[in-house]
Amino acid sequence: MNSNTFKKIIITTLASVLVSAGVYFFMIPYNLTIGGTAGLSIALSKFIPGIPVGAFQLGINVILFILAFLLIGSEFGGLSIYATVVLSVALIVFEKLIPNVQPVVDTPFMSMIIGVGVTAIGIALTLNQNASTGGTDIVGKILNKYMHVDLSVGVFIADFSVVVMGYFAYGINAAMYAIVGILFNAIVIDKVLTGYKTRIKVYINSRYWEGINEFIVHE
Repeated sequence: MNSNTFKKIIITTLASVLVSAGVYFFMIPYNLTIGGTAGLSIALSKFIPGIPVGAFQLGINVILFILAFLLIGSEFGGLSIYATVVLSVALIVFEKLIPNVQPVVDTPFMSMIIGVGVTAIGIALTLNQNASTGGTDIVGKILNKYMHVDLSVGVFIADFSVVVMGYFAYGINAAMYAIVGILFNAIVIDKVLTGYKTRIKVYINSRYWEGINEFIVHE
């Protein structure tokens, strides 16, 4: 294993655990179904309370990855599957070590903001390693390939479907928080990924360019 691959695995592992922590400590206490497989798992746990949220998420992601390989192809590599497993296992571990977790902050809105911020950063870090934590981006890609909708629209459709299920599970307030959360999630991921790719180019126009270049490069 070369150093670059090892670095990717380490970053992907930490990012996946970060996503899991955001879901468990900030979304689950207030039943915030903010799209994705995490939101769907939280909603399903309302109807089938005997199964841990992490187990739901792992099962859903396994199904989605099978569909991805069958309908899209093998571009979803081993690192994506690894990230998905780490995320789900970390969530199960949190549930075992800290059962019946209580809210970290006082209001659902602040919990939603912090939770989405934490998970979005984790997702962006994973995407930057050319991996995926599974979930609604797979649904979005399937819709993009077979129904020719934009990827972002496909992901939004999948996330909005989760919001609807969250409404039936936990009511209108949870659904409203989820809609705000979906939008905030997209903004944070975009900003983090943009930050990774930002470069600054400076042009200096001068008749003394050779001396300036010498100074910048060597001094």
